[in-house]
Amino acid sequence: MKPRTAQRHLAADRGRAPAQAIGFDTRHPVLRRTMDGIRRSFGGRQEGAPALRHDDIAAICKTFRLDVRSVRDKAIICSASPAAFRRSELVALNVEDLDFDKHKDGLAVTLLRSKTDRDGKGGRSPS
Repeated sequence: MKPRTAQRHLAADRGRAPAQAIGFDTRHPVLRRTMDGIRRSFGGRQEGAPALRHDDIAAICKTFRLDVRSVRDKAIICSASPAAFRRSELVALNVEDLDFDKHKDGLAVTLLRSKTDRDGKGGRSPS
């Protein structure tokens, strides 16, 4: 198991522990040594998945049909990619957050909250 995966499992266990009335200390020496060993075994930085290229997105969009769900999914993919939205930002969007500019043939999106704007000050992102 890679270090990130192990940390994610620990976080889940720590979250479940109070509900099950179990004491769970993520700073316990045995647990720390185990995590250190996992990190040593797998080395440094974990690589993320490569970004989709324009050709990849075009190929994905060609597979969609004309039903309502497919049109929605295509709109999500086409707007998410150029603006580099996170999944959490996409699912939080509402129609009111979209501003279509017919003169400039574009779309402006207002993000009310994001990972980098935890205070919820909001910001516009041209898409």
